[in-house]
Amino acid sequence: MKKLTLRCLGVGILVLVGGCAGTPSPKFYTLSPMSGQVKRLEILTETRPLSIAIAPIKFPDFLDRPQIVTRPSPNTLKMSEFHRWGGSLSSNFSQVLGENLSILLGTDRIFYPRQAKAFPIDYHLTLNVKAFEGEIGKEVVLDVDWVVVDRRHKEASMMQNTVIREPVQRLDYESFVAAQSRALAVLSHRIASAMEQFSIRQNEIR
Repeated sequence: MKKLTLRCLGVGILVLVGGCAGTPSPKFYTLSPMSGQVKRLEILTETRPLSIAIAPIKFPDFLDRPQIVTRPSPNTLKMSEFHRWGGSLSSNFSQVLGENLSILLGTDRIFYPRQAKAFPIDYHLTLNVKAFEGEIGKEVVLDVDWVVVDRRHKEASMMQNTVIREPVQRLDYESFVAAQSRALAVLSHRIASAMEQFSIRQNEIR
């Protein structure tokens, strides 16, 4: 009886160990900035690089979490326990947006929340992300309201809603996150172009 009990105990331990060994480890992902080889915009009338302050970016609660969120159907969300962000999605989004704007506008004066601002701020950028998900193998949707305030002319500002759809090339999470990075690059282009045009108009007025 004792041998049988020990044998059963041994089998139970093997099953437990085998079950643990079969549990997949989570994979971690980050958004990536655009290539530094991208042609930057020209702000010919500026005598110094622009300085831009990016406010904390608002995300829906269902998106700003460790798990990567997809939307298999219009009314369904899927949160993957085994495909996760390497840190805070809102912070990663803000950092990559700042790097993209730095490349496009040719400036290293990009300031994030809680940073000491050693330079006068030209533009204050606020974003409210309403959607940043989609379906694996189909598309990513980025829906964001954004406001740019010219701190030099406080009465002037730009307010826009941008919806970007980016195809997901393969049926995996790496391709899904790559599509999210491309969508963020498109958004960065639109914001940088708006800043460029606004800056040129203001200099023409002067």
